[in-house]
Amino acid sequence: VLDAARPRAEAVALTVQIDRLSIAGRVVDTTGASVADARVDAVAAPRDGAAVFRSWLRAPATVATADGAFSLTGLAAGNYAVRARAADDREAIASPVAAGAHDVVLQLRAASTIAVALVGFASTPAVDAESAAGDLRRFYGVVDGKRATITGLPAGRFIVTAHNAQELDATAVSLADGATVQVTLTSHGTAAVTATLRNFMTGAPVSGMQCLVYPTFDGLLGPDP
Repeated sequence: VLDAARPRAEAVALTVQIDRLSIAGRVVDTTGASVADARVDAVAAPRDGAAVFRSWLRAPATVATADGAFSLTGLAAGNYAVRARAADDREAIASPVAAGAHDVVLQLRAASTIAVALVGFASTPAVDAESAAGDLRRFYGVVDGKRATITGLPAGRFIVTAHNAQELDATAVSLADGATVQVTLTSHGTAAVTATLRNFMTGAPVSGMQCLVYPTFDGLLGPDP
């Protein structure tokens, strides 16, 4: 106890116990067959809501072996959300998983597809789908004439966009595991927006600012065109 009579303490030794645990298991497909080479990573399990795997995080990660086995090592004690993702973007997430668990089975969901009909575009657009989960995941479509296909999607909600330098259209879709959803994206021609940027405090015009335009649909913000 430190007080006015004893304001200092010297030669204090602190003992810190650092647990290094692991999470192990297997990655399988919808039939229960082992999936090799799936990437497995983990983040701290959220107290509520879905786990978000940010691409820039230095999360514990490994790759499943030929028999689908994986082991994430060097973990601190606690609960984790563990994700497996195959080369074709099928994924599985288990949460919460306690560090030290060695019987985790990650069963990959069946991948979904968005089939896009393109109407009225003067030049070939790029077509992509961005996750509405806020994890910045984007899936790119293969365009063939007036149709495009986006494959390997997990279940969830996406904003689908077709865009080139002058034309753009977007819509929102919800996907179930293994579903194929048909959508139509239509060019609406070109337009111009004229505006003046002003300082919030003074109201004076502001020059030299870059303005960006993003597609929106049903409250979702799409990718930059």
